Amino acid sequence: MEWWDSIAFEYKSKVLSPLYPGVKNPIFKLVEGLNSKDYERVADLGCGRGEFLGFLSQRFKEVWGIDWSKNMLHVARKMHKGNKNVYLKRLDIRNLESLYGYFDLAFSINTITPYDISVAEEMVEEIFKALRAGGLFVSIFPSFDTVLYQRGLTYTSYIECGLSPEEAWQRTEDYFVRQRRLDLEKGAYTSEDGTHIQKFFTENEIHSLLQNAGFREIVTEKVLYPWELSKKYGYGYFPNKPEIWDWFASARRP
Repeated sequence: MEWWDSIAFEYKSKVLSPLYPGVKNPIFKLVEGLNSKDYERVADLGCGRGEFLGFLSQRFKEVWGIDWSKNMLHVARKMHKGNKNVYLKRLDIRNLESLYGYFDLAFSINTITPYDISVAEEMVEEIFKALRAGGLFVSIFPSFDTVLYQRGLTYTSYIECGLSPEEAWQRTEDYFVRQRRLDLEKGAYTSEDGTHIQKFFTENEIHSLLQNAGFREIVTEKVLYPWELSKKYGYGYFPNKPEIWDWFASARRP
């Protein structure tokens, strides 16, 4: 949590968000297609600085932004000062007992990222309990499938530059495993200062995570990032190839 506090005031220069302009994100179309009368009480879990809350507050009666980072919530309070249907609360998503059964609709946007998969499972189970029966959960997960895709693109680019397969592989692994601190076995990255470890998910892992928590009607789709944004945030630049992605998922509590 200290890492999130440390970047709260420079978030936009540090983090590639699926909410940025130019990203092809199905979350906006989904929200616009919902009947607001069916989803009056809405939560953004791990709301961070609150960028998504303004969009939600224009469409739903009661919008909660929940986060554990004091600095992120400080920015969110300034951003939504005077917005009477936005409520901000400091809570750990691993314990939402005070809100069980309260929400009709809950979002988490690249929030469920703990290195320990048992913690991720606990978070999803708490989100399940915070929804009413029939409630909808909409989430975005960082994609490990994309990491493997970028790794392959990088290796191929070195081959195309004339490197031997051995040298191309060595340079690829130098970048992803040693420089970027990628844990291929657990699908996780460590920040450059070694203080923050973030889990990335395959599509199959997301389905299992949601299903095991009790969710049904699970749908996954890609959130596509333009190569210009990818380049800006250090995720590679292969403009003639399909774009990189995170995973959008929607699921319902029975």
